[in-house]
Amino acid sequence: DVAGNEIKILNREYGDNAVIVGIADGSGVGEDPNGLDHEELLRLVEFALPIADFDPSKLSPQGRLVRVEEPDGVQLRNTLHNRLIADAFIPAGGRPATIHSGNCRDFLDAEGKPSSSVIVEGANLFLTPEARVELSQAGVLIVKDSSANKCGVICSSFEIIACMLLSEEEFLEIKEVFVGQILEKLRSLARREAELLMRVITNHPTTPLPEMSARISSAIIKISDAMESTLYDLTSDDAKLVKELVVEHLPAALVDRVGERIWSETPETYLRWIMAKSLAARIVYREGYESVECMSTEKMGELALDYLRQESERRRLSAEIMGSELPNKERIARLLDRSGILPTLGDE
Repeated sequence: DVAGNEIKILNREYGDNAVIVGIADGSGVGEDPNGLDHEELLRLVEFALPIADFDPSKLSPQGRLVRVEEPDGVQLRNTLHNRLIADAFIPAGGRPATIHSGNCRDFLDAEGKPSSSVIVEGANLFLTPEARVELSQAGVLIVKDSSANKCGVICSSFEIIACMLLSEEEFLEIKEVFVGQILEKLRSLARREAELLMRVITNHPTTPLPEMSARISSAIIKISDAMESTLYDLTSDDAKLVKELVVEHLPAALVDRVGERIWSETPETYLRWIMAKSLAARIVYREGYESVECMSTEKMGELALDYLRQESERRRLSAEIMGSELPNKERIARLLDRSGILPTLGDE
């Protein structure tokens, strides 16, 4: 599923500019320096076929298809990521710890240059922590699994709450719109994660990117854990604000279909989980994880609520600006929407 959807996305977004030079799976390996034929790859995806079923006539004269039962088939399959030169390597499956401290140097040539300068861990735990550190030191930009796979976890949460609230008939009524809205949300969240990672690595180019991914996750967990205990005995105004977190997080098609059943049929613990996690993510993506790391956990829950109140006020002020006659109102409102909130907490 990971590899198949990646092929679809690359083809959709980049067309022939995305050149897939090699794919390995349990059946063998297909490789072509001129690029494996996209239409043939999409056929394999559609019918859930392995790379061994790739039509050899679609290969260029420099390409080859080797099945695992052929001589050297297993060895060629297992060393694909070390042998082929590419801009990016995307592990989309395979055993955990496939690349570890004992073999990660095989990813580098005799001069220490990596076969791919970017690794995006579509598969969980494909690299060990030690291998990530060594390859990062060798100049490989590694998008850790916790960042690369985050949207999969979020998607599952949408599926879970849909199962809680919708019958099969109700789901089928909104399915097409619901799925489209989920994809839109996932793209937005993935972009925010990527933008934060790129923003931080620009300022700290010597810090391994996997470390940044781990610190982002830790910061989100730190805030959300602290906030969950504050979601009891809220004032009516605060209760309204945290409910808006749930409504904003969920696809509109689901909210419109179930209405007030969100509050009566969703377990309170799950609602608090949505409130805490969604606000924590918004804080970290906007402010950065470093601002959160230095905070005391004792008052972090109340601080998160203060943040939510300030964010609501920012939105109101931004709307006032857009309704004014100021000559640069769009620019002012955009700066207000994007600027940090944490430094202004406590200001009257």
